[in-house]
Amino acid sequence: MILASVIFSVLYISFIPSNKKPSRNYRTMAAIKRASSRQELTEILAAEFDQRGISGVLNWCQGVDLTRSYTPEDLVEAAVRVDDKGKASGILNALLGSCCYSSSNCNKEEEFDAQFAFELFQAYNASTRLKPDIVTLSLTYSATCKVYPTIAKALLPCSSEQIETKTDPKAHAVSFDLLYKDENFIILNKPSGLVLSQNPNEARTARSKKFKDRSSIRSLEQILLEGNLVEKLSSLNPDGSRGFVHRLDRGTSGCLVIAKSNEWHARLISQFFLRRVQKSYIALVYTNNLKGGTELPNEGTISLPIGGRPAQSSFALLKRVGNLAAILLVTTKQGRKHQVRIHCSKGLKTPILLDPLYGGEAIMFHLNSSALSAAKKLRSEDKFCLHANTLSMPAFDVHVKAPLPDWWDEILDGIA
Repeated sequence: MILASVIFSVLYISFIPSNKKPSRNYRTMAAIKRASSRQELTEILAAEFDQRGISGVLNWCQGVDLTRSYTPEDLVEAAVRVDDKGKASGILNALLGSCCYSSSNCNKEEEFDAQFAFELFQAYNASTRLKPDIVTLSLTYSATCKVYPTIAKALLPCSSEQIETKTDPKAHAVSFDLLYKDENFIILNKPSGLVLSQNPNEARTARSKKFKDRSSIRSLEQILLEGNLVEKLSSLNPDGSRGFVHRLDRGTSGCLVIAKSNEWHARLISQFFLRRVQKSYIALVYTNNLKGGTELPNEGTISLPIGGRPAQSSFALLKRVGNLAAILLVTTKQGRKHQVRIHCSKGLKTPILLDPLYGGEAIMFHLNSSALSAAKKLRSEDKFCLHANTLSMPAFDVHVKAPLPDWWDEILDGIA
């Protein structure tokens, strides 16, 4: 991060023509409608974030014409005053994200936003309390790559060659449904039970501790690096994992976006952060937890904070399966960790079948012997009934749908 900052500063000074360097002349003091104090601005930003999360801050930015109303220094100073570091980081990234809205047209407005994004990034990077993360770099890159491509690219570490991995000769081959592929990224149908990457610093889940040894199980990252599905993978993720623009839990199957270069990784992360990617999930849920004869409604909205942050999901009932289960179509507004799993279990009181963390194994007491045997096998393989069904990125005219895993049929037959 320090190296990127130094390179950025040098290139910023050297390569932008003097008549295009950010200047206070384009924001005269008369045009700057400052809050009466930075503390007041802090309270405004914190309130927007608490009520609607990142979307609240983004909407507020558009409403006040951010780049002409405040200086980057005012905004960063106000944001870092927020008592929670995670919230402050989210606010700062949303402020940067607001500079990406004119990126579809290369015009004076985009040039203005690019200049403001540079200044905002510099002020953010100079902060002693918070440091830019992968989202910060991605948003800054996306806001500036058309106007100042050389400087924008310098923000990102250079993509390295594929790393060598130790292939387990006993590991079975894994085939993938490739849903989309071009020169910049792919979207594949991730199998359930497959971990994305083997992170030695990642704590094992309570469920994983019940199994003796997982060291011989290959991750999706290893499989991709060993195979010929993609010729290269991005190296932007701070945890060292290659290519993954977003995450799917080990037990979840379905649509997964994988970037080939750091530049496209940054663009894709920006799309996810700005809520420009639409995703839907299919969940097979256990309905016997509903109390007092309450029936699962045909549709509705779940508003339940996760980790102290706003989280909202919508659901539609697709099909009832016997008296014990139902198939739901779920869409998420934010994309918090385990959001669909938590909202189904704690919001609707209908845990996802076979989900070991949120009560999904309770249905196993109601299965017939054949289905019970299949369920036990699926749990030993870390599979549960959540599927990332569709993914749409209108900015790139990409819309995909992943077929359900075949093994769902066996579970459905056992319930019905």
